Amino acid sequence: MPRPTALVVAAESLSPERAKRVAEHHAPEPAFLRVARFLRADLLTLDSFRPSIRGQGENDEGYAPLRATKGELPAFPTPVTANAQAFGFLGHEARRRAVDYDLIVFFGSEAAIGFLRHGATASVRVVVLADPALPLAPLLPLHQKKMGPQVAKLVTFSPLQHLYATERLRLPPERVELIPLGVDHRFFKADAAVERVPERVVVRSRSVDSFAMLEAGVRAAGGQLVLSQEESGGDAPEQKRRTALSAAEVALVSESPSESCAGTQDLLEAMACGCATVAARTRGLEHLLRDEAEGLYVTPGKAEEWRAALKRLLGDPDRAQRMGRAARTKIEETLTLAHFANRVGRICQAAADGNRESPEFHLIPSHVAVAEEAGP
Repeated sequence: MPRPTALVVAAESLSPERAKRVAEHHAPEPAFLRVARFLRADLLTLDSFRPSIRGQGENDEGYAPLRATKGELPAFPTPVTANAQAFGFLGHEARRRAVDYDLIVFFGSEAAIGFLRHGATASVRVVVLADPALPLAPLLPLHQKKMGPQVAKLVTFSPLQHLYATERLRLPPERVELIPLGVDHRFFKADAAVERVPERVVVRSRSVDSFAMLEAGVRAAGGQLVLSQEESGGDAPEQKRRTALSAAEVALVSESPSESCAGTQDLLEAMACGCATVAARTRGLEHLLRDEAEGLYVTPGKAEEWRAALKRLLGDPDRAQRMGRAARTKIEETLTLAHFANRVGRICQAAADGNRESPEFHLIPSHVAVAEEAGP
């Protein structure tokens, strides 16, 4: 069965510098790039736009979409900021190029909404991947349009998102898929050159109040905090996060209850690095760990529960190490980027073929020279 001609649209930056770091294993591979390589697709990102001077044919916001030919688009050193304007430009450019493709895959709903708001175009099929860190409220236009005939599938990343899409937005259940996210486990793995110390703890939280609560809990439990508050919020470079997770026996992943999968990447990174993880039991995270086997779940905001769970693991290094090994094994067996790309790729192939059953794929390298891991 031939592969569809596909365009992957991601509201992210993929500069030449970032692509080079990924190829050299100095940075984790983004999921959208793995899926694009899997499908041998063209790629449209925020770097596909460049600042321009008003009055020279650009749109009113001062940016000019590149009129590139089919193929890999060039990148520029100054990417467009990820905002509503950029999302609109991505959707507009994808729409302009739709005639060249059987399938367009959107990573994030905003650009997809920009693409669809003017109605159907050509015969291209569309797959939309929800944003794991945001609620599904931006998908309301899909609800209002009943998804339309072009949107073959909406991919969600947790039971919470799936329930929200089918029950709250009332999207057709047969067109909503649930696929767990994956992590680049070749990059996020314990660094053998870094000594793992049982007292060391990594805290990952985007809330200042939550971080302060957990920091106090680490001190009370006799632990040693590895990352600072600023670094814990997601801004630390990937290599620093990997080093910290390699040095720590325990990772705390705290998120407030919400209608999103916020914290998923933090949790997957900790599991991939073999940390025993204590995670907030939110509806966006509770499907990832086997409680008491691969980590522990606690109630968000309950300081005493976090302290008790941390003391259990710091006081029993053998248990913590078993949980960390089990978490790493789960990542390797079910939650790598290869697993993710395979699942998304099957959905994309079926969508392009009119939802017929499609065969299992094998990873196919393309223009980005990133070595494949062994296994699926």
